[in-house]
Amino acid sequence: MEGLPIEVLTEIFSHFDDESMWNAMKVCKIWTEVFTTSTKLNERFQLQITKEFIETQDLSNLPNIPIKNISIIDVNIEEASNFKKLSELINTYKHSIKNFSMTDVHFTSIENLKEILKDQSSLKNLKISNLNFFKSKPIQRIFLPQLQSLSIKITNNYVNSMKNIFDLFTSNESIEKIELTAQACNSNCFDHESFNNFVKTLPKFKHLIMNGHGILSYLNHKEFPSKLEKFEVFALGFHWRASVPRLDFLKSQTGSLRELKLHRLPFDTDGGEVLKFIIEEMNLENFYYDEIPLILNEQKQEIEEIWVSEASVNALMEILRQFPMIKILRLTLIGCSIGALHLTEILSLPTNLFNQLQELIIIDNSRHEFQNFVNLYKNCKNIKRLTIETKESKLSELLKEFLPIMTQLEEFKLVCDDFDINKRLEVISENCLSLKVLKIKKEHLENARRIFNDFNDLIFEII
Repeated sequence: MEGLPIEVLTEIFSHFDDESMWNAMKVCKIWTEVFTTSTKLNERFQLQITKEFIETQDLSNLPNIPIKNISIIDVNIEEASNFKKLSELINTYKHSIKNFSMTDVHFTSIENLKEILKDQSSLKNLKISNLNFFKSKPIQRIFLPQLQSLSIKITNNYVNSMKNIFDLFTSNESIEKIELTAQACNSNCFDHESFNNFVKTLPKFKHLIMNGHGILSYLNHKEFPSKLEKFEVFALGFHWRASVPRLDFLKSQTGSLRELKLHRLPFDTDGGEVLKFIIEEMNLENFYYDEIPLILNEQKQEIEEIWVSEASVNALMEILRQFPMIKILRLTLIGCSIGALHLTEILSLPTNLFNQLQELIIIDNSRHEFQNFVNLYKNCKNIKRLTIETKESKLSELLKEFLPIMTQLEEFKLVCDDFDINKRLEVISENCLSLKVLKIKKEHLENARRIFNDFNDLIFEII
């Protein structure tokens, strides 16, 4: 090996996984030299520290290399021996670490966490997820001079343990980006006031990402204490029954916010109003719905496909108004307890908004919401392709209500159980006279061939 050119050794080493790379550097100095001279390998390599890793490592034989990426996963360092070994290990590489993450780590106190993080003078990106502190003590901040991005994740079992976590990073003025994920069922799973006080101490902070149902109630606040340039959020709004105006929060960012990304369309009952305000009045450079660019470089885009859940009916109506080129609608019914009366009022109003659609895809995971949207299906009179996936027991009767209106339907995909299958197929055959393709389960094929016997050139496809 030692006689081979460094380029050849680097190519060989690049095919090692991280664990193999680490073990090789511990036993052979040549691999340490290869790693040290290769920027690509150095950037890629991540040292993953687990309970087993800590217990088996010989700290007297650590590779003398600059490690940039370290992650600690599922480690209990309440045990003094584990904490001592982990501290020594991190201390060896503390000046080269740029990306550091901790997930499901159990500490004796938050002072242990400070000990792990202290003197990481090159650290730029820090991710902490579900940390547990056995003892609660007053928190003094830690200073990380190069820290640019801070990611914090809190789930159900860690709400109390991490309630003061923001205080630890107060006044780290280099922070530009924060990602907060709150997956707990409790919508108040992080301290709003503590978070607000924290971001007030960050003059460079301009980019916020908020994920999970646990952040929704935070957006009920009338304003945000910082002026953002980029904002990415799971959803705007807490629950449609609360009728909390989301415009107040958005208005506090108008003028500064340049890019907005929503992973869900705004919830009802004011979802349409919120979406209209975002598109027409916020003057955004870029606006994304999940991965769909609605606005790029201040220009509305031509969108051909959109997906929504039943919680965003008002927003759906607005997005069809704003983007008349949409041809495909994917409707996912999740059973979110939105009021049937409210839906009936919205969808019973005369509208031509759905005339542009050529394909409707209905994914019903709710068992009870399908019938609430019959008026929506009736509005899709020009569609050529229809997909229905449902366990709705009344499907036969419901099909009779809207299939006669879909006179241009050419392709039908039906995914359902065996209940009343013959009746369902008969309703389709009686009302879809222009049908060219029928996609069904294999076990329904024989019945379908018999029922559609009079259809010339009908293509059956098995799903």
